[in-house]
Amino acid sequence: MTTELQEIKLTDEQESVLAQLIEAGHEPDEAREWAADCVIAEQPADEKEPFSVTDMSSANWVMKKLAECDAAESEIAAMADKEYEAIRKRTEKLSAPIAHKREFFNLIYAPKLEEWAKEKLEGQKVRSVKLIHGVVGFRAGSESLVVDDEEAAIAAAEAYPEFAAFVRVKKEIVKSTLKDWLKENNITNFLGMADITVLAHIERGPDSFYIKPEMPGVGE
Repeated sequence: MTTELQEIKLTDEQESVLAQLIEAGHEPDEAREWAADCVIAEQPADEKEPFSVTDMSSANWVMKKLAECDAAESEIAAMADKEYEAIRKRTEKLSAPIAHKREFFNLIYAPKLEEWAKEKLEGQKVRSVKLIHGVVGFRAGSESLVVDDEEAAIAAAEAYPEFAAFVRVKKEIVKSTLKDWLKENNITNFLGMADITVLAHIERGPDSFYIKPEMPGVGE
């Protein structure tokens, strides 16, 4: 931060902006520079009082600044995408011969390595062979339960209390289906057959405010 910036006394408005920037995660020095040098300096020149959004003109000014940020970010992103695409194509071109070479050796010689390793390790406790340029070997397969007769297995488990934990039963409302049925029938509450107590209902969440900056003429 420059000495000149350090010596600038912030107004109440600038102090408020500074506090908001720091709360949003900006570094204190960066936040102070924004509050003192950028944020206030970019306000309309004809503003005598602390700037606020009070009419279409002031609202458009804020949206213009946000749109300029979006446009600048889009330009940078487009440039990065173009460079990334060039790097990707160059990488593919350089990598293709290597991939073909690897595929050849895996296809032709990997089965022969496996056959050789089986013969080499037959009758031994070790499951791998250390070579100069690596290791070949066998890893034990992962264990998984295979239910040969699910219906009979469930019946057997339910027949004994100590096996009850082997069976899982889960009942729940299929919300998407119930919601669709309520909307199709133009009703908001599900009362079941009793028509007394609301058992489920459709509820709309609160409105959410959105900001969509746009630069006139861009993308048209």
